[in-house]
Parts: sequence; C-alpha cells; structure tokens
Amino acid sequence: MSQALPTSNLPCRRDPSSDRQSTVLFADADHQRRRDIELFVEARFARAFGACLPRHHSLLACLCADDADGPILAAAGLRFAEDGPLFLEQYLDRPVEHEVAAAFGRPVDRNSIVEIGSLASDTPDASLGLFSALAPWLAAERRRRFAVATVRPEVERLLGRAGFGLTAIGQASPDRLGGDAGEWGSYYDRRPRIFVGEIGDSRALPLLRQRLRAKTMDRAVRRLRSVAP
Repeated sequence: MSQALPTSNLPCRRDPSSDRQSTVLFADADHQRRRDIELFVEARFARAFGACLPRHHSLLACLCADDADGPILAAAGLRFAEDGPLFLEQYLDRPVEHEVAAAFGRPVDRNSIVEIGSLASDTPDASLGLFSALAPWLAAERRRRFAVATVRPEVERLLGRAGFGLTAIGQASPDRLGGDAGEWGSYYDRRPRIFVGEIGDSRALPLLRQRLRAKTMDRAVRRLRSVAP
C-alpha cells in the first residue's frame, strides 16, 4: 500500500462553508479517526441512495472544520493505480492507463494515476474545498498527473462549473459489479460515467478559489448588514 501521509494533515485552509479554518486529514486503516470517516461516508450514501458500501478505499481523505479533531465536512477515498486494480477498472474493458492515454493522445504511465472515489459531503462547497486542497498535494507530493473517478451527473456539473476539465472514458454499469451491485441502492439510476481529469491543468484552481473567496466575502457582507444601525 502507498504510504501517502496516512497520519499527517495538510496545512490549515479556509473552511468553504464558514469563516473558520479547516484541515485535510489523511487516514489509513489504523488511523484513530478512520471509523469516523467511514461512518460519515456510509451515512451520506445511505441517505442519498439507500446504499450500503461493501468496502472503503485503503486511504481516506477528509476536510475537517477547525483542526483534525473537528467535524467532518467532506470525505473521499484515494487509491494509487500502481497499488493494484482500481475499483472503477471493473467498468472498463482494458487497463485504466490505456483509456487515459487514448483520451489524451499520448502514452500514460500507470504510476501517474490516482482514483478518487466515494465522495461524500454535506454541501457542494465542502466537496470543492476538499478537491482544492487535494489537487496540488497529489501533483506535488505524489507526482500524479491524472485523477479518475466515477461521477454522477450532478457532480459532473459541479466540477464543470468550478473549472475542472473532465473527459469521459467509459460508462459505469452496475452489471460489471456482480454480487456487489445491489449494495449501491439507486446510485446507478442516473447513469454515472467514468471521467479523467489532468491534475496538472491548473486552470480550475484559480476559478475555484475565487468562487470560495466570493462566498466568504458575501457571508461577511450579510453579517455586517445584519448588525448595521
């Protein structure tokens, strides 16, 4: 298993849903907050889709309010492609690096790919806050060039509005999951697809940070108006 800072935190960043600071926490199987993150993901998948997740990624990342002991705002699983088959490769007819290479028209090393899965959050901005922290870390610390994910239409629209360039490389069919398909409830009802994004494409991050800053400023203005004489 890749040792990707499993018990370390990213530097504090602005919590996109308030004016508080926030922390990105990494949790491997032995981390003290691992079960907290699993329960957070499981509860939101159960509520949204009636799903009962059969398993979790070996490494989980979450955005916590305040410090690493704070409430969880968003979470996702990470799997590095060199560690073994990705979950989403069940949907594909050939290894993921071949699909990514075909999408970008150049050779792609499997070691440059990370899978992001089981995204769960209470707000869209919390999801974007987690992505904005993970993207530069994955590029700089883990030397990842591409992220792949199974994406439902509503998440595709969210990421598109934030400026993330996504390319579809396949359809996520529950028929490929065998006996596990029934555990996912209604998740597949809206026909999620497999997408790849180039992490080194930095156009999204300025747009994303601008959006989050604008929301923070708007909240501050509303508070000032509420106390103005």
